[in-house]
Amino acid sequence: MPDNVNKPALNLELIVETAIAMADIDGVASTSMRKLGNQLGVEAMSLYHYVPNKAHLLQHMTNKVVSAMERPPSAMPWKEAMRLMAISSFEQLVQHPWVLGELMKIGPTYSPARFQWMDAMLGSLRANGFSVELTHHAYHVVDGHIIGFAYWATSLSIDPDAEDDLLEDVQPIMAAANVPWLLEHVQYHVDPDGTEDVSEFEFALSLILDGIERLLAVNSASELRLG
Repeated sequence: MPDNVNKPALNLELIVETAIAMADIDGVASTSMRKLGNQLGVEAMSLYHYVPNKAHLLQHMTNKVVSAMERPPSAMPWKEAMRLMAISSFEQLVQHPWVLGELMKIGPTYSPARFQWMDAMLGSLRANGFSVELTHHAYHVVDGHIIGFAYWATSLSIDPDAEDDLLEDVQPIMAAANVPWLLEHVQYHVDPDGTEDVSEFEFALSLILDGIERLLAVNSASELRLG
């Protein structure tokens, strides 16, 4: 029986999904057209019928991941909308860490979905009474929190099964360095009874959104006085 009897028909969606799965494991640098062709059971030249080069493949890959990031309904209050978009985006970036590097690129193959995500966040702020200036600052601080925390989370990943061993290794070093508060902090990280009612990402996000809310109230009060 031919090997390709049960093979799904080659199409752009299958190519992109397979490339994303490969990049999630090995990174985009290792996701070559040749390896992708091998994974799909076709010659690399067959892929060029759907994507002219790897740069365009990366655009499609990034676009698919970013498209999975939540967009708020137009009637949703800005604070809920920012939280929804931030948490959803952070989760996608942690699941697909290679996307972080792609989002930092600007050029002809930039992801249209990224522009749409940015526009949705900016539009939510403007529709809820934010000035152009406050929208600028609010957008950048939330976007910076998402990207920065995703870089931190994906770079500092620790196998949960190895946490006890890690603590055992660092405890004598910390004891010798006389850093009791840092030791307490590390122990809290690995304590199974530690409070995990909210992630570090969401904790900081709440602080950011509360601060933006206060600025919006001050700006609105100033405008009322001037009016």
